[in-house]
Formats: sequence, structure tokens, C-alpha cells
Amino acid sequence: MAKKLIAFGDIHGVIEATKRAILLSEELDAKAIFLGDYVDRGKESIEVLQTLIKAKDKHPDWVFLMGNHDQMLLDLINGKENPGGYDERTKKESYSQWLELENKKQEEIKLFLEELLYYYETDDLVFVHAILRDTEQTMEEKHPNELIWNYEYAPVWQGKPFIHGHYPVDNILYKCMGLNINTSSGYGWGYLTGCLINEISFTDHSYYKITKNGELE
Repeated sequence: MAKKLIAFGDIHGVIEATKRAILLSEELDAKAIFLGDYVDRGKESIEVLQTLIKAKDKHPDWVFLMGNHDQMLLDLINGKENPGGYDERTKKESYSQWLELENKKQEEIKLFLEELLYYYETDDLVFVHAILRDTEQTMEEKHPNELIWNYEYAPVWQGKPFIHGHYPVDNILYKCMGLNINTSSGYGWGYLTGCLINEISFTDHSYYKITKNGELE
């Protein structure tokens, strides 16, 4: 990995944390990798998406992954009234906000969601939204639903170490080859984690804690 990488866990509609994550990446001169779930729970989902769109335009090498909540929003935009795992939150929160936008801004968000990746892989690591498990498939063969919805660790993943979100935790958790950095942003008590990748030691990365007010702790 030639350039520094920094990965961020689930944002869930918290705009000030999003802005600070972007600024931090720029200050560190690091390539940002966002692990998905930009919407729902927090009240600023559409503003988060619009901010990430601007960041993507400014930094075309940055990586933006698909989360299950992002997929649900895209499904609703595309006319799927009952996407898999749908719990009404997306329709009441993110989708209702999207409907209030003018057509051009609706299309910008739709295109952004359509271009989200389901995983990103380097020589040493895999970045993905959900937990990886050994299904005797390559990353290319795995179904997208597996990559954004899975909560199970068994059978234990045998490939490269991976960094993920999806499963909310109070503090970062290393388990079964996976590093979980979804520290419950958007839940009211949690925060956004930024993980600056250490190429030498997978378990010795640098971590940044970003509060809902956008402060570093």
C-alpha cells in the first residue's frame, strides 16, 4: 500500500462527524475508505450523503462502500417498497428526506448510491461493510447481500484480515480475522472511529475517535 489509508466505520446520519472525518483524512494526506451505512438513525442522512458526494468529487481515489442501510435507500428510490431486511426506518427517515429534494439533487444521490462498491481489497487487507465468513467463495463470488447483511462469524473467514462495520460495538473489536470499527455513531451514545492503517502490524493501527459534534478525542 503506497499511500496511507484511513478507514471509517458506520456514520449513520451524523454530519459533524462526517465533516471531521473528511478533514482528518486531508490533514493526514490519507486515502479515505468509508465502510458504508451513511444514512438512518442520525437526523442528517441526506446532508451526510451530499457532503460525501462533494468529497468524492474532490478526491476521486477515495473509496465509498455500500452498507445495508444505503442499499435499502437505493431500493426505495428504485421503487422497491419492501427491500430485504427493511424495518421502516429508512422509509421514514432517509427516503422521506430524499423525496423533498429537487430532481437534480435526487439524481446526484441516486448516482452516488449506485456507484458504491461492495468491497475494496489491497494486497494485505479487505475492506467491507459486514462480517466476512468462509463460504468457500472468493470475494468476487460472494453475493452482495452477504457483504452488507451478514452478522455471523462462522465458519471463520480464512482469507486476508478484513476491516468492517455493520455490527455495532461500544469499542473497536478484533475477532476472527476481522476488525470491527462500527462504534455506534448515530445511536446517541456512540462515536465515529477512524482507523489509520499500519502496513506492518494489522493489530497496531492508529485510531481516531470522532464525537457526534465533530471533535477528536
